[in-house]
Amino acid sequence: MRNFNETTITGAVIERIKDAPDARVKAISASLIRHLHDFVRDVRLTEAEWSYAIDFLTRTGKTCDGNRQEFILLSDTLGVSMLVDAINHASPGATETTVLGPFYVENPPEYPSGAWSFRRLFRRPAIRPRGRHFGRRARCPGRRRRWGAPGPTAPLPRRLSRTRAPAAAIRGRAR
Repeated sequence: MRNFNETTITGAVIERIKDAPDARVKAISASLIRHLHDFVRDVRLTEAEWSYAIDFLTRTGKTCDGNRQEFILLSDTLGVSMLVDAINHASPGATETTVLGPFYVENPPEYPSGAWSFRRLFRRPAIRPRGRHFGRRARCPGRRRRWGAPGPTAPLPRRLSRTRAPAAAIRGRAR
């Protein structure tokens, strides 16, 4: 039986993957194990913090389905998607790829929570629509008529709204 401690556990875990059939998977896994173990040692992760991290990853996995992949969003949040993109598509003189989006503004002004930033950002006065809405039968501006009186929004009288010819007249037979 082997005695594991803070410094020997990393080598023991990497030893378990020595027979991996794919050399690239073996190299990636070994590097991930070394860096993860170094991270845990660096921040002195507690059991409660580790339990919280496992719970977070479990909840993230449970919200994933065929149409929603939360781990991609987590990757974006951590900057990993952008880093992988920058590594794999680096071209001298080319425009850099980004996941910041088309509305990214470098060094944006800071506003307090709840402030309306668009007016200052675009340097235009705010648009203030005016008017009132009373529903379908509201008065038209400039017209004087009483509520419900015949007009553009009032229903037509029954005799004009339904003109029915007898079925026999439609077929060419008069009664």
